[in-house]
Amino acid sequence: MRSVEKVSLQEFVSDMKDYCVSYPTGLDFYSNLDKLPMNSLQSLSCEKDQAYLKQVDRILRIIMSIVAHPHISNKREEIVTRIEQAKQLSEEEFRRVLQSGNMWKRHDDKMVPEEVYYYQHVDELAIYENQFICLLIDLLDKDLAMYGEFYIALLPSYTEDHPEMISGEESQLVLRQIDRLRKRISFLKNTHFYKEVSKVRRISRNIQRTNILLKDNLYKQTFRFYRQFISYENEGVVYEDLQNFYFVLILKDLFKRGFKFDGSATVFGKPVWNFVGEQFKIKLTFDQSKFGFDFVIADQYSNTLARHLLLLSPTISFSEVRNPEVDVWDTVDALSLWNCVDMQDSVKRPIEKPLSEAQLVANWLDNKLAHTIANEDVYSHYCPVCKSKNIDIKDGLHVCMKCKSHYVFTRNKNSNTVLWFTKLRRAK
Repeated sequence: MRSVEKVSLQEFVSDMKDYCVSYPTGLDFYSNLDKLPMNSLQSLSCEKDQAYLKQVDRILRIIMSIVAHPHISNKREEIVTRIEQAKQLSEEEFRRVLQSGNMWKRHDDKMVPEEVYYYQHVDELAIYENQFICLLIDLLDKDLAMYGEFYIALLPSYTEDHPEMISGEESQLVLRQIDRLRKRISFLKNTHFYKEVSKVRRISRNIQRTNILLKDNLYKQTFRFYRQFISYENEGVVYEDLQNFYFVLILKDLFKRGFKFDGSATVFGKPVWNFVGEQFKIKLTFDQSKFGFDFVIADQYSNTLARHLLLLSPTISFSEVRNPEVDVWDTVDALSLWNCVDMQDSVKRPIEKPLSEAQLVANWLDNKLAHTIANEDVYSHYCPVCKSKNIDIKDGLHVCMKCKSHYVFTRNKNSNTVLWFTKLRRAK
């Protein structure tokens, strides 16, 4: 997630904590969701991003000043060196040479010291504060990579339907700005300062306040920026907060669809929530290990079940999301702030038209709850999505071998025949 999105997410989490205090039971929580303020985390405002990138530009200039004239420590260490290479010996050093026979060699009838103990003073570059500077360089590099990835994803691609590839001037400016900043970071990573300090094991992101970080003007400015920059010390918390954000969006959407809450004893934080609608029952479970949601949808007029896994991704590329090893779900999808992709589809389609998070959730639920009154005699032989006749039927489950849609026939409260997609693959 980009920094502006993380700030918005933290604001939502703060509001939600207050809301949970006022509406602690599951029924109250669900019934009063209109009272929970909820703004989109998305920010398509190039102005906001440009303001943030200007901050990064300023900090990188400060870092370059630090790299040119860093703080160092002067440490004293003992070495053994040849006598002609040593400077003036202290009384203590001379006494130790006299006491060490292996330092002396015989030359004719004389014993002459060839080596001596000697203390030299060495400049130490990899002090704690400089390790912090290298950590900040790495974090900024990672953050700018996400910004670049985001704006590149929004660039139009050539298609037969949309042959013109015109991008907004503001987006182009932001991309060029990101490229300039990343080149500066690349320069910093090639300096002696970065290479030398990076040899030391990286420090924790929980930076300690030191005199240099608090009193040296340049280091102080980088430390102040860092404290604002770090929204989440633990990446797991990002997933947890994102999960709560999308959980509320899902509940809001189910409420609009007329689903009733079924489980008055449930409180927020419990892993399982149940809902009942006109046609379906839904069991929603927090998937803690994969940071997402497990949906079991049951048709009320048959024994048919469909199980769907919805994973969450804080990045626009879904690079950290992996398909689960156990094949127990009818569909596995991944949802970011900007896109929803089918993890079983080898082609991850780019963003064509940005949708809000609420629209992404609504579209996903539309697919899982898609049903219609239909003629069973006709659509048992023709796929209702692609019209293919290549239909495999087993235990009432119809599988189109062309578009891979799955559907069953059931009924509704008026005893009409209903076609329900347990796995919908819309025609492209």
